[in-house]
This record gives sequence, structure tokens and C-alpha cells, in this order.
Amino acid sequence: MKQRITAEQLNELTEEQKERLCEANKTIPLTIGEMIELLNDENKRVSIEYSNGEWEVVAHSKHASINPELCDALWGVTKKIL
Repeated sequence: MKQRITAEQLNELTEEQKERLCEANKTIPLTIGEMIELLNDENKRVSIEYSNGEWEVVAHSKHASINPELCDALWGVTKKIL
């Protein structure tokens, strides 16, 4: 299981998104736990489910991502909230 995002994934962010990530005091590259912590900021709802070989992550009741890798599903949602 992949544990953290790659440098290539980090480069998917805009400069504005990178600034917001730095403001959140997150280390880079982000780990699974750090992304969950970021998504759960201010105790907003985060749902993580595994079914049929894929992870589904839903955050803040409106952002969702599905991927066979939990790390990549979390990353898909993290990018949306940044």
C-alpha cells in the first residue's frame, strides 16, 4: 500500500494550493495520516470506504474521489479542498 504522495502528484497543485498547504503546516510529501488530518480540519466529516477493490473518500459532504490506492483517493479529495 502506497503511504505518501509522490513529487509528481505534488506538482499537480497550483501555486495557490501549495501556499494553502504550507499555511496548514503540513510536511511534504503528505502521508495518509496527514491527509486525513487535513481533511478533518475543524472536525468536518470525512468518510473512507473500501469496496470491490477501490477506496472511496468523501470529505466535507461534497468532495469525493475513488481509487484503488487509499493514498491516491485521499490525494484526489485533498487537492479539491485546497
